[in-house]
Amino acid sequence: MVPSLTAFETTNNWFVDPNIKNPYSDQWNFGVQEGLSPNTTLTVNYVGSSGHRLDVGVTGNQATVPDPTGKLLVPSVSCYTTTCTPALVAAQGRFRFPYLVPIHYDESIGKSWYHGLQVSLDKKASRGLSYLLSYTWSKAIDVGADEWFGTGTNGTSVQNPYNLQGDKGLAGFDLPQIFTANVVYELPFGKGRQFATGVRDVFVNGQQVLKDGEPTSARPGQVVRGPGWSGWKK
Repeated sequence: MVPSLTAFETTNNWFVDPNIKNPYSDQWNFGVQEGLSPNTTLTVNYVGSSGHRLDVGVTGNQATVPDPTGKLLVPSVSCYTTTCTPALVAAQGRFRFPYLVPIHYDESIGKSWYHGLQVSLDKKASRGLSYLLSYTWSKAIDVGADEWFGTGTNGTSVQNPYNLQGDKGLAGFDLPQIFTANVVYELPFGKGRQFATGVRDVFVNGQQVLKDGEPTSARPGQVVRGPGWSGWKK
């Protein structure tokens, strides 16, 4: 005997594979670096990774074949009442488990791949200028949903849980080209700069009487005393 569907039709349950496994990732990279000048370096890297056992949320117990009469809907995970006729579908023998309606089910069956070319030009500070220019050309591919818990709440759930390869394609987070630039330039104005404001250094008769804007104790040359000079006034 096959149990009635009634006990399961109005229950929105979430199930996880009891043998679910922890995901893991393999990563690899190699690159070359060339000094273009004493202050500038060019770096080119290839970066790759592959993810395994990723969590994928599927609609479990979907009907495996179309309705032979062409009239019944294929019940989805949101079909918990007889308006979607799960009992009739079960009666036709189209459910793998005829006593269950379609359910949320999570399995560690997802995979992902990433390949990227990363190029950077790094100039250390010289003459007040430094910068780091970076460019990435990459591709991210996965199977199933990209979002948290693989639930497909944003419309990215697996279309056919019996053929995961049909959902292999560009990941939702794929960004094929990324360019970033960080530039720092010190303005040549102010104390200690090329175009310092005000008078910075003064020499008289070869003696520096003003250094970095501050007077020194140097006494350049001799003091000429004219007729009628009666000494220094305080």
